[in-house]
Order: sequence, then structure tokens, then C-alpha cells
Amino acid sequence: MNRYAVAVPALSLTWVLFTADLSPGGFLVGGLLGVGVLLVVGAHFPWAPAALHVLRVLPVGIAYLGRFLKALVMANLQVAWIVIRPRLAIRPGIIAFRTRHRSELGVTMLANSITLTPGTLTMDVSPEGDTLYIHVLDISHPDETRASIRHDLEDHSLEVIP
Repeated sequence: MNRYAVAVPALSLTWVLFTADLSPGGFLVGGLLGVGVLLVVGAHFPWAPAALHVLRVLPVGIAYLGRFLKALVMANLQVAWIVIRPRLAIRPGIIAFRTRHRSELGVTMLANSITLTPGTLTMDVSPEGDTLYIHVLDISHPDETRASIRHDLEDHSLEVIP
């Protein structure tokens, strides 16, 4: 149970942020739900970090969240611009993106970040786990798209989870 000493407070905080209930009862309910979730899926929980690691990574994680939100806003604006133009000038396609993440959790975090960004969808991961296949709304400039993913998402996600 010691391995969840960080996970339960993190899940409790997540609950409080989602419900916007900053009362002690909100934290208690979040903690109880966190314990419940970990009892059900605890054996499959992929990452149980040490408390010192969390304290070191927390500022980097918050910075990643900020960078992700910036990328999210920019992608929304680009997709909105494509949609409101009189003529749709898109060339959808699939690109391969070789990731530098080595852990399954890191690859999953990056793949989900890409999918949450409008105009992109992670479709598959290679069996080796080092290449993501991404559907993009406009494949006109695949190298620029890869560079954008690397700069806006992967570089910063590597600081959180290698």
C-alpha cells in the first residue's frame, strides 16, 4: 500500500479539480475514490513514483500542461480557420512519428496529447512502441507537423516521463 502514498493524494487532487469542490469533504471523497480505484486496478497501475520524484517533476508537469494548453489553443485556431474558409484546402493523411519516449506511460501520454489536439489523431503505435502513426488534417508539410509535435509536445513530455 506504500506504493500508493503518492497516487491517492494525486487522484484526490484530480477529483477536487474536476468537481471544483475545494472543501475538506471534497478531498475526502476524492481520496476514498482514489483508494477504491487503486484497489480495483492497483495491480495494473503502471507508475508508482517516489514522493521525491513527484516533488521534482510537479513543476515540470505543470509547465507541460501550460505548453499543452497553448498547443491546444493554437490547433483549435488553425482548425477553425480551415473550417471557415470558403474552400476547404486540406489534404488529410497519415504520418509516422518516431518518438524518443521509452516507457509505455510516456508513449501513452504523448499519444493522448496528440489525439486531444484538434486536427490530429494517434491511430496506432508500432509493435516496438517507438513509432506513432498519426492522422493529420493537412499533410501538405509532414516535416513541419513532425517538428511541431516534437517541439510543442514531446520535448516537454520527456521532462515529465522519460
